[in-house]
Amino acid sequence: MGGKSVAIVQGTSLQLAKDGDTLQVLKMPGMFDLVNDKITPLQEKLERIMTSTDTLLIGLNNVLNTETQQHLKRSMAELEVLIRQLKNSSIQFNQLLSENKRISINLLKIWINSRLILQK
Repeated sequence: MGGKSVAIVQGTSLQLAKDGDTLQVLKMPGMFDLVNDKITPLQEKLERIMTSTDTLLIGLNNVLNTETQQHLKRSMAELEVLIRQLKNSSIQFNQLLSENKRISINLLKIWINSRLILQK
């Protein structure tokens, strides 16, 4: 199952090894070595992700403490009031523009009529 083992395999060379010769070694990875080679990078990535997630959650907890939540609620309520006021101001501005247009048309009519009277 991938434990350590040594195998001595007879070569095909015509020269025999002598006392004191160094034998060539061929190391072949076992099943656990192969699995470990694949899992180690994955484990390192997971550890980095966990560290990043931990940092993110700590930051969120610091930002979303009770006091900050109250500030956010208050800000949202104030923003809602501001939007309502802007809507009302926009309606009043449109009414003012309409009234201004009506007055301008009436003044133009008066001016045209006065020119016509002066021409007679």
